[in-house]
Amino acid sequence: MKMCRDIGISADALIIDVAQAGGVCRESDGGLLAKGVFQPIEIKGSCRKGSTQTTFTFKDIRLQGTHWKHLFLLGRVREPATWLCVRDVEACVSLGYVSRADYIRALDAAGRSRHGSHDATVTPGSVRGWLSAAVRWTPLEHLTVAWWDRHVLAADSSDK
Repeated sequence: MKMCRDIGISADALIIDVAQAGGVCRESDGGLLAKGVFQPIEIKGSCRKGSTQTTFTFKDIRLQGTHWKHLFLLGRVREPATWLCVRDVEACVSLGYVSRADYIRALDAAGRSRHGSHDATVTPGSVRGWLSAAVRWTPLEHLTVAWWDRHVLAADSSDK
């Protein structure tokens, strides 16, 4: 949350439920508050896959029984020296974003069912893998309000 405030995203606009789906946001990991409307989010994390530096596998992404509008993928490229402050962690993490509409389009294009859960192996900058082309990536240390507006908030208006 501190990082969001540091780049100009209001703490009132992004809610992360530390208990994830078992907490106050009930069936989501948090939400965005856009134009007074709560939009559920899903957060998936992964450390790098095998000996690769930037390939990540995100497990159990599902639509059925969920209402998330925004999917955030956090890929950890290496262990931070400490977990004590944002500065230590941000150089070690890439942030990926997928709107629900783009996720559905990717499922359909790959001939995957909208029911059940799916794993997705993705590499920032690559289009290999069924979900890869739908993910918008930025290293966490390069996250800006302009990136947020262009990818996350713009998806809110284009997915209607």
